[in-house]
Amino acid sequence: MSKERARTREQRQAAQQALLAQRQAEQAAKQAAEAQRRHRRERRALLWRRVRLWQHGSQYKRNRERWAALGTLLMCVLLVTYLFTWSLREVLVVALICVVASPVLIAFIVNRKQF
Repeated sequence: MSKERARTREQRQAAQQALLAQRQAEQAAKQAAEAQRRHRRERRALLWRRVRLWQHGSQYKRNRERWAALGTLLMCVLLVTYLFTWSLREVLVVALICVVASPVLIAFIVNRKQF
């Protein structure tokens, strides 16, 4: 009888240890998932702060005026093209050229320090 009791006690202890190990694994998985969520949230918040600082820093107002000048220049080019040719097809061609050439135009107008 005592061997039976010892065996059942060992089985019970083994089951308890297995249950405890399972709970610890679940807890570790929950903690890892929470840490990952927190990391993503912090990274997103940091990115948002950087964007907001970039948008409203000292350089922002100067760049905003440069972007406005670039937009005005492009609209004037399209208007002059339309007034000279009276053709929407030519205006679309010029607009396409402006879209293709926009990286160079932006580099010349906005990032003048590099040139």
